[in-house]
Amino acid sequence: MPMDAAERKRRSRARQREDPDKRKLLLEKEKERSMKRRMEAKRSQDEETKSLCREKDRLRKQIYRNKLKAAKTDLKVNESTSSPIGSYKTKRTLKKAVNKVMEAMPVSSTKKEAVVRQLARNILPSLSLEIKNCKDPRSDTISKENVEVVRKFYELDEISRAAPGRKDTISIKDTVTGKRDHVAKRHMTMSVAEAYQLFKKDYPDIKVGKSKFFEFRPPHVRTMNDMPHNVCVCPQHANFLAYYRYLAICQEPPEEDNEVKVMYMKNISKGNEAKQFVTTPNDVSYVAMSEIIEVLPEPTVNTIGNRIYYEFNENVDVFEAG
Repeated sequence: MPMDAAERKRRSRARQREDPDKRKLLLEKEKERSMKRRMEAKRSQDEETKSLCREKDRLRKQIYRNKLKAAKTDLKVNESTSSPIGSYKTKRTLKKAVNKVMEAMPVSSTKKEAVVRQLARNILPSLSLEIKNCKDPRSDTISKENVEVVRKFYELDEISRAAPGRKDTISIKDTVTGKRDHVAKRHMTMSVAEAYQLFKKDYPDIKVGKSKFFEFRPPHVRTMNDMPHNVCVCPQHANFLAYYRYLAICQEPPEEDNEVKVMYMKNISKGNEAKQFVTTPNDVSYVAMSEIIEVLPEPTVNTIGNRIYYEFNENVDVFEAG
């Protein structure tokens, strides 16, 4: 009579037990195969399934942590049945123990409170649930709606401009869904203090301090210090005798007074194109960082005599000088 699958499996396990080294090798191979199967199944999951698995794992860990807290101590705090001096025989011995602890306590009252709270959490988990911060919420707490107003204010074109490069993005995680999304970087066209003054002027009813205003800045909105300083466009320049379309190239990093050395150039392209520009060393000037509003791609530089020609691969936005 032929053996069934269960009998063959039993005999195979018996042979493996006779050779421990061989059994260990087989277990290692099976472990690797199982790991590959799990990784393949994990990669084939869609985002919704992954999100459900993360939520299920979070709940499982939460239940386990609660069990540990409950099993950490069997002490039940009940003022009606427990003795006020615990296992001490007299109140005097209890007072001596308390005095020893007080001598080791920090002088600050707030630090004392923090130490006592932490001791209660470590020694009496059930009691620590009753020791909570019962302070009333502050009346000047900023609402979520106002926080969103501040975030949207940072994204206004008057306050910040989107980076032109396709790779100038940042990965941001959604706090609700847990998914990550790539958002284009933006660079502020003014300092945070200047933006704060404009915000107070546009929204006088929203009370927010300067530090909170800076804290609510979205992560993809960078300050002026993070703006690349190689090629920039400036909105105005008043030292020209003639009116013509121009742009400016930053020659050096910002000076100590937060000014940038720029070289202005005249558009010599034909038609409506703005690809070729010419300049002379006399067209160098210094402008404030707040005047720089956009970063341009790196141009090709050609020198003919004492004239410098700049050529871009594609049209660029330029402004009228005046």
